[in-house]
Parts: sequence; structure tokens; C-alpha cells
Amino acid sequence: MNTSIIKKIPVWYGIYYGITSIAVFTIVYLVNFELFGKFILWGAISLAIPLVFYIAGGIAERKQNGGFLKYKQAFIALFIIGIVGYLINLTYTIVFTNVIDKQFNTRLEEVVTQSTANWLEKYKMDQEKIDMQMEKIHEQFANANTTGAYIKQLLWAIVVSAIISAIIALIIKRNPPENFMETDISKEEN
Repeated sequence: MNTSIIKKIPVWYGIYYGITSIAVFTIVYLVNFELFGKFILWGAISLAIPLVFYIAGGIAERKQNGGFLKYKQAFIALFIIGIVGYLINLTYTIVFTNVIDKQFNTRLEEVVTQSTANWLEKYKMDQEKIDMQMEKIHEQFANANTTGAYIKQLLWAIVVSAIISAIIALIIKRNPPENFMETDISKEEN
């Protein structure tokens, strides 16, 4: 069984996840910027992309290991997928907001503010609470492109990736039978 911590399959699936996220982000940016303000739809898209690669990568890693993958191995593989994908996204975000479109956060703040205000008004929120929420959004965007914000995002991504990996590993894992010899797989691979 492949017991290496640095696993090729998870790294590649992390790269696929990162590239796919960048491609989807770029398409939305170019075609329909307003979609960034549609929280439920954009949230669903943003969640679906990594989940697809977590699951597909976990299954590929299990197949690579002869159809078996213990929980710890599954967790490590999935965590690598999540972190590699996120680091690619974070790098792209930093380059994008500092080089490609320096006004991105300003434009995004406008879209998010308008979308949030419309949503709160739709649910009959009083104006004082709407104003408070608008101020919170403004504060978040004022600090969005700082080193501290990126460090917080990275720490948050580590926690979320660990949680998602722990859950999906329960589904992906498949313990070998009690009498199964790990050397049986390596003999088949040679």
C-alpha cells in the first residue's frame, strides 16, 4: 500500500480543484459579475467545486491503493487536496486583486452591498439593522486585501479543509479485510 505522506494523486486533484475554481471565477467575472452577489447560487458553486475534487480524488487514491484506504490515509489525501487547491486559489486571488483588477474589491463590495440590502428589505428588516449590516460589509471590504486578511483566510481554510476531509474520509475509507496482507497489493502492482 502507498504510505507516502506526499501523494501524487491528492496533489494533482488539488491542482485540478484550484484550476477549476480559477476558471469558474474568471468566467463569472467576465460574463456575469452580478453572480458574485447571489449568495446562495455562488455559495453552492463555491462549495460544489471542491467537493467534487475531494470525492473524486479520494476515490482515485483508494483505487491506487488496491481498493482500500484506511481512515487516516483518506483524511491525509483529502486534506492535501483541499490545501493545495486553496493555496492555488489564494495565490490567484492575491495576484488578481493586486495586479489584474485593483478595483475588484470595490466593485464586489458594491454588488454585495446592493444584494444584501435588497435581501434584507425583502424580508422587511428595519432600516437601522440594514445600515448596521452595510457598515459591517464596508469594514470587511476595507480590510479584505491585507496580509492579515489573507492569513485569516488561510487559517480558516485549514480548519474547514480538516472538517470536510474528516467527514468525506468516513465515506471514502475502505478498510482491508482482517486477513488481508498489505504486500498483496504491491505484488499486484509489480
